Amino acid sequence: MYGRSIRAKFFIRSRIILGFNRQLNQDGFRCSVISHTLN
Repeated sequence: MYGRSIRAKFFIRSRIILGFNRQLNQDGFRCSVISHTLN
């Protein structure tokens, strides 16, 4: 029971980090495309 709660916390945290990284990657890709079109 205790180990399962720790695993659930880790899973939720990893999901949040994955979503955050995906958002950052999309923003970075958008910025790179804008810089490429400007250059």
